[in-house]
Order: sequence, then C-alpha cells, then structure tokens
Amino acid sequence: MGKALAVAAGLALVAPLSIAGSDDLTVYRGSAEVAGPAMLTLDGKRILLYGVDAPVRGQPCYAGNKTWDCATASAKTLLNLVGDQEITCEQRRIDQFGRVFALCKAGAVDINRSLVEAMAVALPKETTDYVAAEAEAKAKGIGVWRGPLLHRPIIAKCWPAIRKSDDHRQHNRSAFWQRTRQS
Repeated sequence: MGKALAVAAGLALVAPLSIAGSDDLTVYRGSAEVAGPAMLTLDGKRILLYGVDAPVRGQPCYAGNKTWDCATASAKTLLNLVGDQEITCEQRRIDQFGRVFALCKAGAVDINRSLVEAMAVALPKETTDYVAAEAEAKAKGIGVWRGPLLHRPIIAKCWPAIRKSDDHRQHNRSAFWQRTRQS
C-alpha cells in the first residue's frame, strides 16, 4: 500500500508537467505553396505570416506617377523565399475564424522578416519584431516603399469582409497564385 501511494503521488507530480508541455506551439514542416502575398499552405494548413501584412490583389502601389501590382510582386517575393526547400512554421495564434498565424523559416531565414524587408509591412500590434525592418525598407525606398504607400495593406483589418466575398473563389485564387509562380 505504501508503494502504491508513493507511485500515485509521483504521478500526481508528473501530470502537471505533461499538461504544461501540451501548451507547446504547434509546428508545421514540409514543402510550402504560396497561397497569397503573405499566406502559405503547409502540411495541408493555410498559414498567414504572423506580424506581417502584404498588399492584397487589386491594391495599387505607387512609384512616381505610375502604379504597379505590388500584391503580385509580394507573392513572387514570397515564392523566391520559400523556393523548394523545407519550411518550418511555428504557430503563434489562431484567430476567431480559425486562421493560423505563424512564424515561418526556410532554414535559418526568417521568412516573415524577409518579406517585410522587401514587399510587406509590419503589424506592430501583433509583434514589434519587424518594425525596424519596415523602417529600414522605408528609408531605402524599396519594395512597397518605392513610392508613397497611400493605404497600408488591408487584409488584417478587412479580412472578414474579404473572406465572405472570396469564399466561393477560393479555388480560383489558388490557381491565380499558381499562374503567378510560373511567370
């Protein structure tokens, strides 16, 4: 009886440790497909880059008096970052719509940071990790900062409305980014 009590007490001490371990971040690994300017599909899961906001299709960017398609440029930049290498995404949060927001890496390269350095903006309300990278890109006048950015990307603020309007076009949007990848 004494041994059984000691074993039960030992299990009671170990149980909270395993529960604490269950709060570990979910990690997705494998080859990724670009599903949008700041969105990947990895391990069958749609993943948005945490702390990053990229232009949405149809949102113009400006360089001098000319407009250019910065959403496609952002998606192509993400394609180059992802390549055909293994991608690791550490989940940071899931929002009320079930979307996964994650920090993604290609080897040691922080994809989120690299995209902000080139073709996206930081979301300081999510994390301040990329604010300096955005300020540097803006100071150099590169990426979305080649000209005045009249409207910061809108996907984070307007996603529910975009999601409702695009639900029926989900397959076509994936096809769009596939065509973008080939060009």
